[in-house]
Order: sequence, then structure tokens, then C-alpha cells
Amino acid sequence: MLETALPQRSLSVEAAVGDAIDASARLLADIAKFGLALMELHVTHESDGAGSLRMRLEAPGDLDLGSVAARLGRHLSVVSLVCDDQHGA
Repeated sequence: MLETALPQRSLSVEAAVGDAIDASARLLADIAKFGLALMELHVTHESDGAGSLRMRLEAPGDLDLGSVAARLGRHLSVVSLVCDDQHGA
């Protein structure tokens, strides 16, 4: 039986972080563990170390968005996180 590849979906992740460098490293490690593709990354870094991250990811169509958000939001340096499906489905 032939397996058909699931359609990819684009995810938008925005996070306010207490430590921009630490959060970037940890979130990128989780993205790799999930097997997601990083398409874009934008990091802002304030003088106090805080900042924000915006990422666009490509993920399998059947990936549970809630699991991704919970995993990425668990880090202590993440103050808030929003993960949206850009596919429109």
C-alpha cells in the first residue's frame, strides 16, 4: 500500500520572552525535536535581555497545534506564546 504524504501547514509563533538568547536556543531545540521546518525567525533583544521572537514554521498537516504550543511555552524564559495555524483550516 502506498502512503501519501500529508499536506504541510504553516504555523506562526510569537513569544514574549524574559531572555531572548536563552529562549531562542531552547525553542529552536524543541522545533528540531518536533521535526518542524524553520522558515523564518525574527528576534528582538532589549538592553535588559528581554525580547520577542517571531517564527514561521512548516509542519505536517496532522500535527496537534495545542501540543506544539504547550511544548514551546513550557520554558521559564517564555513569558507568553501564541501559536496560530496559517493554513486557514
